[in-house]
Amino acid sequence: RHEFDPPKPLKNLDEDIIRLQKSGVLTKGSLFQFATLISYFSRLKRYRFEGVLVEWLSSIEIPKKALDFCAFFEDSGDFDYTKSSELYNAKLNVENAKKSVTRELSKYLHSEKLAPYLVDRQLHFLGKDELLLLRPGFNAVLRGKIVSRSASGFFYVLPSSVDSLKDELEKKISHFEELEYKLCKELS
Repeated sequence: RHEFDPPKPLKNLDEDIIRLQKSGVLTKGSLFQFATLISYFSRLKRYRFEGVLVEWLSSIEIPKKALDFCAFFEDSGDFDYTKSSELYNAKLNVENAKKSVTRELSKYLHSEKLAPYLVDRQLHFLGKDELLLLRPGFNAVLRGKIVSRSASGFFYVLPSSVDSLKDELEKKISHFEELEYKLCKELS
């Protein structure tokens, strides 16, 4: 008679409840689990059931504060960053910093001065870094840090300008994570 989506699978929340009782801070994933649970019961209460189910559902009270808590999350489990302008701006700053790093590396890949030293026109990943693969003698046209050598004697290089942009990116990521933690603390 009533068609509705089954609840999304939830992890066991016992440890998270104990952590909350001890005034701990939950992770974003754990908070999302609670938001999923609350929003599911809220959705169930909107259906017109009959009999014992109506009595049982009406005995469940969901405070407005709990519903507001659910609004902080998207369906994907991520925060709805539009709810906090500071967090939203920090997220945009991280995205812009990542684009700046990519743009700067792309600039080097298409540089005429550097062309004779480029082994190929692609970025190479070594660990978490995107690097240029260059022939010996590149230091005449590019300042950078040699991260490693390839088996064929070429150099994996991180240009100095990209290194400083990556440092800036790390600071912005750190600030963003700090704001996310503060929101997790506030929501816990």
